This record gives sequence, C-alpha cells and structure tokens, in this order.
Amino acid sequence: MGKYVQLSRCYFDDKDISDILSNGTFNLRVLLQIARNRGVFISHNEARDNVISYMSRWGYSWDEVLAISSRINSDDRDERESPCRIEGVDQIEHVERVLNEIKDDRGPRLNEVYSIHKRGDSIFEARITYIEFDPSKQKAFQRREITSKIELEKVGDRIDVRYHQNDRCKEIANQIREKLQNLTQKQLKTTAIELTGVRDPAKRTAFFLSLKNKLTNFRHIDVIDLKVANRFPDLNQEQAGKADEDATKEETEEEAEIKSMVKHAALTGQGLLTSELYRKLQETGYFLTNMSWSARETIGEARLVEFLAGFGKPVEATDFFYDVRKVFPRDDPEDKKRTQGELLATERPRLRRLLELAAYESLAELQAADDGTEEK
Repeated sequence: MGKYVQLSRCYFDDKDISDILSNGTFNLRVLLQIARNRGVFISHNEARDNVISYMSRWGYSWDEVLAISSRINSDDRDERESPCRIEGVDQIEHVERVLNEIKDDRGPRLNEVYSIHKRGDSIFEARITYIEFDPSKQKAFQRREITSKIELEKVGDRIDVRYHQNDRCKEIANQIREKLQNLTQKQLKTTAIELTGVRDPAKRTAFFLSLKNKLTNFRHIDVIDLKVANRFPDLNQEQAGKADEDATKEETEEEAEIKSMVKHAALTGQGLLTSELYRKLQETGYFLTNMSWSARETIGEARLVEFLAGFGKPVEATDFFYDVRKVFPRDDPEDKKRTQGELLATERPRLRRLLELAAYESLAELQAADDGTEEK
C-alpha cells in the first residue's frame, strides 16, 4: 500500500481531519481510544459518523496530525510480479553497469532513490523509492511513498527480469533492455508472456489450464476465482476478413446476445471450471484472463498454497503477472503459530519461481502447437 506523506506546509481543516478519521482503519473502538488519550470519553453506543464529526472539530497540533495519519500507513507489501527474459547477454557486469546508468539518469531527474544490491554471483536487485502524487484524492491521501523492486538474474546467456507490476517498473525494465542492447551492440531477443496474437478463445484458456498443471511438484486442487472476457484487440479490415474466414462455427442468436450483453465477468467460489455458468460462458466464446487456484505440494512439507496469474490488459493479453496469494499452515502446532505474513515471506520467493517457470513452459507449449498447425 505504501506510506502516505504529509507536508508540514499544508493546513488540515476539519474536513481534512474528517477524511482521515473516515478511513476504514479507524473503527469505532480506535476512535474512542484516540478520544480517551485526549481526555475525552465518548459512549460506545454513539454512531461512528457522529464521533468522526465531533472529533474532526477539535484543534490538532502538527504532531497530533502525524500521529493520527501514521495509523493508516503500512509497509509496502510485496506486489505482484511480472516477468520477461532477455537473451544474448554474456557478462553479468553489463547488468550492474546498466543499473547504475539508469540510477544516475533517473534518480535526479525523477526524484527516484535507488538501492542496488548483488546477491550471490548472478542476481542483482534494485529497489526504487519514489513519491506518487495524485491530486484527485483527498489532501491526506495525495502523496504516497512507494518502494518498487526489480530483480535481474543471469541464467546462462539469458537475463531473467522480474519486476513489480506497475507502470514505473515496466518503464525501467524497458530501459534496461534498451541499454543492454546498446552496450552489447547486438540484437537481443526479448520474451514476454503475452497472447496478443492468439485470437482463439480456447487457446487463451488453454494457457491458464496448462499453467496450473505445470507447477513442479504440485497437484491442482480447485479453481477459486476466475475472470473471463470475450473481446479481442481490434483488427484492420484485411485482418478482420481473414479472422472471419477462419471462424469454424457460426454464433447462435442466444450466444450473440450473451456476448453483446456481458463483455467480461468474474466468478468466485468452488469448482468453477465445472460450473454450469462457466461452461455456458466458455461455449459462447469467453476465455480466461485471470485465475486463482489452490494446489498442494506433493513432496517436502506438502503445503496447501493459493496461486494467482493473469493479464493486466485482458483484451490484448499483455502485462502478465503472477503471485502467491496464501500459504496455509501445516497441521503442526509450531507452524500454526506463524502469521500469514511470516509464511509468505518464507515460501513466496521459491513458489514464485516455480510459477514463473510454469508460465514460460505453458507459453512455449502454446507456441509449439501453433507452429505445428501451420506446418500442417
């Protein structure tokens, strides 16, 4: 979420204080505690809105404003990751040089603070801290201090790039690729997980079904959340004509009506892939764009884990992301004492790498199938 930054030159009036206190962090119990700390006792039976209205009219020193607003801050959670691969980079030193060039260029110009570390012999990690400003929000929530992360790992003559799923990290990742290409003075092959050219709904769905089954040493249990869509990127007239010729079946009147009414849908529950609603959507040309599922490890500690994968831009099927939503504690007293944050911190890096590898394998499988079809 990031940390909200308050400027001392700003004056917070009663409306601004009310905005802060209306944040979900301040339930009635917390509000009454803040009041008691100032020597004011309010009944537990009082409506929350009335308490906020009353407390917002008090006078607050700057230290008191900071103390209250700090309650809505939280440490940056580890965001979803997006991957890409850059092939043809021979020397790990090229990665360090490029990162330092970007740091020297963007740091002073865009007020970004870089922290670059090397782990082992093959991994560089860059953490970028910056202030995000959104004037459309209420005064207390306009400025957030955010820390994003980019990781680059050298695997043979390939660089595996992993970055937080946001526009700034995506921009930096593109700059890294361009600078590496200029430095090595050769054409580098970049592989991103995207399905833009795939206009067959069944194939787009097949990518996700393959992904959940390719997790090494995991057995799929159930799909618990999914999103579907039926739109594809717009084609020019020539491409559109070819797409129409390649269509293998005509839409029924009912199917056309469903597709015109619902552009995308989100389902939550159990056994979604076998549900009647999903089956109907699939039959009318909808494809998966985002999926969460549970799986159990078949070796080691046999943990139950919830995974997530999807496309940030569902129509284009680009901006692929993945994450580990939840790691369930094992049936062990010591394990059950650990918080969800502790379990994720321990297991997430390993599980994310497995998910990333499964995504690349699923993409390669889909591309190989297309190549085989064309050859025939």
